[in-house]
Amino acid sequence: MSNNEPRISDGEKFWIGASLRTKALVTPTKKLIRSIAVESRNVLEIIDEVDLDVAGTPRRVPRQFGIPDEWRTWSLLMLVEHLTSFDAEILEIINSLCEGVSPFLAFRLSNLTPNEDVGEEVVDEFQTMARHLQKTLLHNLPLRSLDTHNHPQFGPLNVHQWLSYYAIYHRIYRRYARKITTEFGIT
Repeated sequence: MSNNEPRISDGEKFWIGASLRTKALVTPTKKLIRSIAVESRNVLEIIDEVDLDVAGTPRRVPRQFGIPDEWRTWSLLMLVEHLTSFDAEILEIINSLCEGVSPFLAFRLSNLTPNEDVGEEVVDEFQTMARHLQKTLLHNLPLRSLDTHNHPQFGPLNVHQWLSYYAIYHRIYRRYARKITTEFGIT
């Protein structure tokens, strides 16, 4: 992993890694897809509560589980841009693994750092991506593959583990969005 990769603590890495592997073992695919859709809707509801001018102002929040220190000063729009990019990369990885093709891209969190000057159009882009993603994942069921793709912090993950990671990631970032709004009273 390169030195400029955002990092979470070893403890967080352990708990998220254990959670995603456990979740992958016990949670049916459709339930994971539903969880991702619910968390995406929850992020959009948080954004809807806030004036879009305010949503574009970066705010530093206290340390939060699963959020690298380098990413603690974001605006809500930056967070939404990040999730949109994340969704696109994860969808490509899952589709490639299901097709038996090794994903060409190396998954790097540093590739997902948002632009501070992101505009409100990113909300519509995220909404479109969330709908596309759910439709694509449901269409491609059962989402099975023996192939794996390497995650920089959690090692090789199969399709169901990537989907579990995806669900956990969205929950963490929905909590981050809520933290931004409550910390600064912008709800």
